Amino acid sequence: MRLLSEKVGRFIPKLNHLLSGGLLALGVFTVYLLTLAPGVWGFDSGELATGAYTLGIVHPPGYPLYLLVAKLFTLLLPIGEVAYRLNLLSAVFAALTVYFLYDLILQLTKKRIVAWCTAGFFAFTNYFWQMALVAEVYTLHTLFLVLCLSILQRYTRDKQDKWVYLFALVYGLSLCNHTSGILFSLAYAWILLSHGYLNRQWLRKIVLAGVCFFIGLLPYLYFPIRNQSSQIINYPQQYYGIDISTLQGIWWMVSGKAYQFFKFAYELNELPAEVFDYSSFLWRNFMGIGALLGILGLAYLGRKQWKLAVALLLLFSANVIFYINYRVLDKDIMFLPSYLIFTIFIAFGILAIVQYLSRLMQKIPKMTRANQVVVFLICLLPISALALNWRWVDMHNMEGPERFANQVFVNLPEHSIVVADWSSAVVLEYFQVVYGQRRDIEIYNRSRINVALYYHNWMRGLSHQDNLDSILRSELAKIEESIGQRSVYMTEYDQDFETLYRYIPEGSYFKLERKQP
Repeated sequence: MRLLSEKVGRFIPKLNHLLSGGLLALGVFTVYLLTLAPGVWGFDSGELATGAYTLGIVHPPGYPLYLLVAKLFTLLLPIGEVAYRLNLLSAVFAALTVYFLYDLILQLTKKRIVAWCTAGFFAFTNYFWQMALVAEVYTLHTLFLVLCLSILQRYTRDKQDKWVYLFALVYGLSLCNHTSGILFSLAYAWILLSHGYLNRQWLRKIVLAGVCFFIGLLPYLYFPIRNQSSQIINYPQQYYGIDISTLQGIWWMVSGKAYQFFKFAYELNELPAEVFDYSSFLWRNFMGIGALLGILGLAYLGRKQWKLAVALLLLFSANVIFYINYRVLDKDIMFLPSYLIFTIFIAFGILAIVQYLSRLMQKIPKMTRANQVVVFLICLLPISALALNWRWVDMHNMEGPERFANQVFVNLPEHSIVVADWSSAVVLEYFQVVYGQRRDIEIYNRSRINVALYYHNWMRGLSHQDNLDSILRSELAKIEESIGQRSVYMTEYDQDFETLYRYIPEGSYFKLERKQP
């Protein structure tokens, strides 16, 4: 009877923990459902949806694990169109991220209210909420990050090697979703080494962890397998002439070699502006007050738990430094891992205030009311983020991409060519491939082709300006080749061609006509 009582006594706190975290995740998921995009979105989302449906090979690094999970999810959940199911999958990953973030913060702070409110705050921050509503790889990316940290935290608590082997497996899988996870390897190594993982039997431990890690990398076999059978979407073969059935081709994909010229591409005098942009992203994402709490939390951690502070700073800095130096326009969402880590700083900032007030209450009993006010303000964090961001993030009425595709497919003459930007092109390709609409229309994806051309020219040693001139000539040649033979349309006004062609507005696109000499 006594033994039973002890087991029940240990089980009840775990049940409370599970219910509290589960309730938070369920509430967050409900909000995501209410604001979920109903169909295909542009940018990488459209390509990923098409890639998952066909089990094709998308742009580097290829995201094989995401495509496999996404395909399985669309088969198991036969509701709505394909794009909607994948949007829903992002919401599932996001809600799970919030649950495990709550679990991690609770492990670290031992304060349920702090864990609940800070994880809820992160759930409704601008950038994370956006990525929870569309088919993208980023919520799975954050899920893997928080899973890795949760597993390592359990190792630091129990010192049981099983946690390390589980971590190695999960970390390997995470790299099959997004290879930028390699940036976190130094922080993970620090956590293990600073807690004595290799003090004894180090060779055996390294070998076993390595085996688990390489098992986690097995989804990369997707590339050579699908390279032989995927003819509809094979990005590296079609645009770069890369055979990814070879080890060299797989490495080309995994390393993101096609985008080498984007990495560390800023001059020193340009970096202050990029640092300022990131600071504004962070400030806006956490509504100012969160940013201040995060700075306080980092200072508190540095004094109280310096090993943890070093680990989190390494994670944060790796993500921020790399992407600050990455020359792309949409990199605000690529900072999501740093926002997640900063949320942990916020939790410790709140903890520092709560502990200070608790000490003050022992000296001044009247401070009880002040403590209650602070708890109330903590609870306001997720509520405020929810209220302020809903209007800006909500996508449940989004009809733009589908309406645009319908305009194109209904109105354009047979065998037209559409010269489109990335976001528009992948939407049109999605409806062509997934639903078989207007396959007579040729979609010329300017971004996809131009990046490939830039890469080939860059490998030949051409300068940036020579590259741009080469891209302009190739686009002009494509238009000139087509304009006398069939109707040519563009999805955006480009002044580079305005001296040669008339832009005739037709809804969401322009018809091109050659100007008279």
